[in-house]
Amino acid sequence: MAEHLKKNVEEMQKTESLKSLGMFTVGVVHEVRNPLTSIKGFAQILRKKLQGKEEEKYIKPILSETERLTGVVNDLLRFGRPSQLERIDFNLSLFFDHIIEMGKQYAAKTQIAFVKNCDDIIINGDEKKLEELFLNLVINSIQAMDGKGELSIIARKDSDSVITEIKDTGLGMDEEEIKNLFVPFYTTKAEGTGLGLAIAYKVAAQHGGKIEVESKKGEGTTFRIILPLGAHNAA
Repeated sequence: MAEHLKKNVEEMQKTESLKSLGMFTVGVVHEVRNPLTSIKGFAQILRKKLQGKEEEKYIKPILSETERLTGVVNDLLRFGRPSQLERIDFNLSLFFDHIIEMGKQYAAKTQIAFVKNCDDIIINGDEKKLEELFLNLVINSIQAMDGKGELSIIARKDSDSVITEIKDTGLGMDEEEIKNLFVPFYTTKAEGTGLGLAIAYKVAAQHGGKIEVESKKGEGTTFRIILPLGAHNAA
């Protein structure tokens, strides 16, 4: 009982921290976005003026980096901006067919096998936000498998909730990595903002759900996403 209460308190504290950080992030993004747009605009003008000249090569990395930073800014906005859920009823099995197709595109040059085992479940939620949640987790699993392995999506109804497990046969994580997994800007990868899993955690919390993680080094990782079915399906 005490351990369960402690875990609930920790979840609440984490959610509140994400809200505060999100508000701060939106403010910073607005300060960065305008000068970034100006830099990109002037660089595009210069490229046209220098087209065909040797100096044009100096403009290309500027435009490349502004594109990359624009992507970072968009990630920050998605993480920080408060938004209302646009709830609809949708079929979870068909939804996961779509997630797997996108996962296959991302993993096109790999030998990763995808497996789906999902009951015929109707869930009420924001389909676009949940797509972002599950796709972020799937991409994380693909990246952990180093080009080969198996990724499984298993979903079942449990009373008034749906429990989905995303399992991979990848590298696995140690306790320190698991502890920091959903911390904004934390990443062990050379590229990326470290916001994908923080966004996933936020979306789960917005839906009244949560994400649990089980992992060991060399034994793969399981993400367990627990979401309420919604008032329409709770009976």
